[in-house]
Amino acid sequence: MLEREEKKKQLEHEEKKKQLEHEDKQKQLEHEEKKKQLEHEEKKKELELQEKKQATPLESQDIDSFVTRVKMLFDAWIELDGCEAKTFDQLRDLMIREQLYRSLDDDLVVFIRERTPKNIEELISIVHTYVGAHPDKTLGKRFNVGNVAYNKGATTTNTHVGRYTSCTMFDGSARKFPIAKINVSTPFITGVIEALVIEHPITDLIIGN
Repeated sequence: MLEREEKKKQLEHEEKKKQLEHEDKQKQLEHEEKKKQLEHEEKKKELELQEKKQATPLESQDIDSFVTRVKMLFDAWIELDGCEAKTFDQLRDLMIREQLYRSLDDDLVVFIRERTPKNIEELISIVHTYVGAHPDKTLGKRFNVGNVAYNKGATTTNTHVGRYTSCTMFDGSARKFPIAKINVSTPFITGVIEALVIEHPITDLIIGN
């Protein structure tokens, strides 16, 4: 009797485990689908903005009509964002959020956009939620190791990771460099990153595209 109950409990446990795994997989698929959709919408919006940002005077266009056109392009940019920036503070909020979307980690940006914050305060709250759930992730965009290099003699606070990678130099030659973890703080990238170790580069830290 006890053996039968134990077996029943085990089967129920396995069934529940399978159900949870299925739900997790479903959530992951939904998240990936939503991410793709957001990326598609973002690309579409970016293309629309690029088309609308061609704010250069047309041939034989006078200054009055050109200024009117620039104003229309600016209004179109605000409209594409889906907000009504009628005051200086609202416009400031919009522009700061736009800058954050360009600076923050891509996964974090997707997480934020899914929740459609209406202002900076809501965005900050969403970021705190994300960071709480992903304490190992950094806020800034991730850089590939091949995009960052630093001067070997500039600092001793580094840890070699035991790997090497190739890099194409300005003269077209390919050279191998060791990789180290370094701690940097710049307006473009902050935190512990992997970088190429180069002797006597043109500057102490090089950040590529």
